[in-house]
Amino acid sequence: MFTEIKSIITNYTNQYDALKDALIAGKKAIYQGGLYSDSHKDLQFAELKAKYETDRQVLLQDSKAQMEVAFEKLFAVLEDAVTAELGQETIADLQLLLNTKVSRFEIDAYAKKFAGNFKALRFLNKIAENNGIEFSYVSDADVISDLNETKAIITKLLNEYSGGLIGDYATRYVQLSASDSLSNDNRFSLLEAEINLFLKPVCQ
Repeated sequence: MFTEIKSIITNYTNQYDALKDALIAGKKAIYQGGLYSDSHKDLQFAELKAKYETDRQVLLQDSKAQMEVAFEKLFAVLEDAVTAELGQETIADLQLLLNTKVSRFEIDAYAKKFAGNFKALRFLNKIAENNGIEFSYVSDADVISDLNETKAIITKLLNEYSGGLIGDYATRYVQLSASDSLSNDNRFSLLEAEINLFLKPVCQ
């Protein structure tokens, strides 16, 4: 679910590092050359640095635009789930359950039947409550809040990244839990589980 977002982060940090490495190598080449005066070398480096800054800003804006699109796709999945039509057969099933004593087994069976149908599952949650059955149910507000928080963390990373990190550190930075402990590098997996639970609640 978050493969595209992780890829955007990785591509951005890799390309940023490449730009920075090229700037460092270019500076070294300019100042190690003996053919020009120091003032001319300073001018060459100023031009090189200006190009680096422009390229870096283009890369940043492109990556943030890609991130916006990726998150819009996730929000669209949630919107589709929330606005999906119930259908007369589903409404009839839910009305019958609403006026009947139901068991945990029945709630679980209907949860599977209505998987991905947010309106039906929301209604089923109420039926479970009426029958004293605990139903693992994630609200749309919870999911939206956590998605926006993750998006803000990623945007902060892109804005503040200064290069030189190795491996998948950038992705792990975003995956950090609220405690900021790398031992809990599971933000994406937890958020994916939360979205799946939102779409497909289950009995506890």
